[in-house]
Amino acid sequence: MTTESRTVLDNSEHMSSNCRSATMMPRSKKPSHKGDGVSSEKTYNEWLFTSNSNETCSVKWQQEQREGVDEWKSSVEWLEDCSLESYGLSLPHLFSHCSAAATSLREDEVCTQLEIGSGLLDDFEMKLYQAIEMYHTRIQWLSQGSRKMFGVVKGIRLGVLIDSSDVNCSEERLENLQHNLLLLMEEQFSLKKQLNFLCFGTEVSSLWSRPRAVTPLSFQEAQEWVLQLRQSGDCNLRQALERAWSHTQLDSLLIILGSCPDQDPDNMLTYVAQGMQNKELSVHIVAYDNCSPVAIETVKNIAKVTEGRYHLFSAALGVVDSSSDLEPLWAEIKAARYVLHHIQTMRHGELKDMTVSIVSEISKDLDSLSLSDLKSETYDAGAALCIQPPAPLPTTSSEWLKTHSLKAKKLGLYQLLAPNVYSPLEGFVPILGKTVHSTVHEKAMVQFEWHDGTVKNVHVDPSLLQNYQKQLLEAEHVLEDRVVWLSNTGSRQIWGTVCEQRVQVLLDMSEMNSHYQLHIQHAVRLLLQEQLPNTHSFNVIVFGSDVTPWREQMVPPTHENLQDVWQWIQGLECGGGRNTLAAIQHAVEDESNSDSSLTRGVYVLTTGMPDQDPETTFAYVSECCSGSGVRLHMCLFAGENGPLRCLAPRYVTWAETAHVLRGLAHAGNGRFHWITDTVRSAEEITIRITRLRHCFSMISQLLGT
Repeated sequence: MTTESRTVLDNSEHMSSNCRSATMMPRSKKPSHKGDGVSSEKTYNEWLFTSNSNETCSVKWQQEQREGVDEWKSSVEWLEDCSLESYGLSLPHLFSHCSAAATSLREDEVCTQLEIGSGLLDDFEMKLYQAIEMYHTRIQWLSQGSRKMFGVVKGIRLGVLIDSSDVNCSEERLENLQHNLLLLMEEQFSLKKQLNFLCFGTEVSSLWSRPRAVTPLSFQEAQEWVLQLRQSGDCNLRQALERAWSHTQLDSLLIILGSCPDQDPDNMLTYVAQGMQNKELSVHIVAYDNCSPVAIETVKNIAKVTEGRYHLFSAALGVVDSSSDLEPLWAEIKAARYVLHHIQTMRHGELKDMTVSIVSEISKDLDSLSLSDLKSETYDAGAALCIQPPAPLPTTSSEWLKTHSLKAKKLGLYQLLAPNVYSPLEGFVPILGKTVHSTVHEKAMVQFEWHDGTVKNVHVDPSLLQNYQKQLLEAEHVLEDRVVWLSNTGSRQIWGTVCEQRVQVLLDMSEMNSHYQLHIQHAVRLLLQEQLPNTHSFNVIVFGSDVTPWREQMVPPTHENLQDVWQWIQGLECGGGRNTLAAIQHAVEDESNSDSSLTRGVYVLTTGMPDQDPETTFAYVSECCSGSGVRLHMCLFAGENGPLRCLAPRYVTWAETAHVLRGLAHAGNGRFHWITDTVRSAEEITIRITRLRHCFSMISQLLGT
């Protein structure tokens, strides 16, 4: 295993562990609202009722509440362990997995060629999508409960400054404010060691003269104080800060601002900057349902000059407009998508002024099988087959997708959004005497490009999208399992999935294959052991210039027959030309007289271009297979860097050979595999990967809305 591979595996294990812990809602033994991601063994009222009768219970309550203090991290702290950089998923990390394979002169410039393994690239891409999902899960958690209104409140000795101005405590806002404050106390303040409350209007009023320890009794007092909040004039934030700074035992301040401070913004910032000098005090300032541009700007600037955090909450829309906790997460998502863009560019073979070569991962069976290994004493070519017990025949990926694809599960994004999609309207209004256009309320709808290329106005229901995302992720896991299953045995990597009941195997034993004879034998051995035992009947046909079947008729895959054909194959020698058309004719015509109720497949393992004209071969295969129900599967086995051994009258490249054989497979309603020292093209896996990328694309579009 290469150093790069070990690095990816290490990062994968580290990331899997952190993803499980980082994306879970923090849990603590404290009073909570069910459904907000926080659990408790006893409710707040139970603790309150027992506190007066048993002093020991109050001590226990405090201890249990403080167990979860460290779990509530700000996003900056959380990202210290969960950022792209810490997971090794940044752009420099991607480039570190590349190697400069060669340089060449292109005109007057030096062109650098990068190489990266396809498995490494796929794994890197998969981890990026998982990271994006993890960040969105964190954003979702931050948008629940009291965190949505106030953010994550840090510190263990907290001073709380509540705006009780006429604006913030107006009749239509007060009840909602009190409810949210009580929720904040229950979910987060119970984790603190000390609390101090004060409200500020024209004057400042404190609940206690000094900070108090967090106990059930002090909580009850604080709750009653919150319920007694009333309008108290203007918004004298400066005096409130002066009072809070007098309590030197506090380590953090929470400022809840629902209106615009009385003081001039510039003077206010100067006062705050001077007052915070030589103070080890963190500031968390919240613009609570505050739509004043001046107030919002003041909130952000105070957070900036104090090196603190801010949170903007719109009660009218019930959403977080912005916060110091969300912005770093969105930045990480943007960075992840930037790296994904580079990966897509690399898949097209270029990156800036460099060319990129994506090298497929070495097949485990073929990687462990070299000519030196086959000739060594440890490889016993005459050993008996280790035949696996028969099992039900699997289905092709195309058939499997009829049940498990996104379309089959009705998980298309357009299908989900269709009930809430509206076309932009345009019409002439007589009373205005002009044509008017509909507009979009950005908080209620988004514009989304539809499948026909038009732009639609879409209303997005968060709960519906959340459920849709969950279903997409479940579908993704099913697709991943299928890809793993397709790749977990050597025979499926080489031959694909054998799904037919009657199977004929055609082996190219032409003179050009003498270099690959032992490799071909190994490929056939895997097929005999792993997949042919599941069939109804089979036969093996070898061809060079002539066509030689093992049996005149197909036989059941009994233990004796499989061992017998294996011994027969080991005695064959390569020779002659490559009469592929004659071998296909023999197999197809033999199948024309067989039981039509059984599915029939022909698997051809070859190492190059047929000797016959491709157009003639295409025409024959298309005509015979279209009506007979026989499926023709082509497997190209060749050394990727070795010379192309072909008797064709002109030079033929590997790409041209693959194109012809792929055309034959498709003409015969079958699949094409290109096997070298690496798996270059496996259509069943390609289908799965394409579906996975489509699934990821759906998730990205979903989360982008």
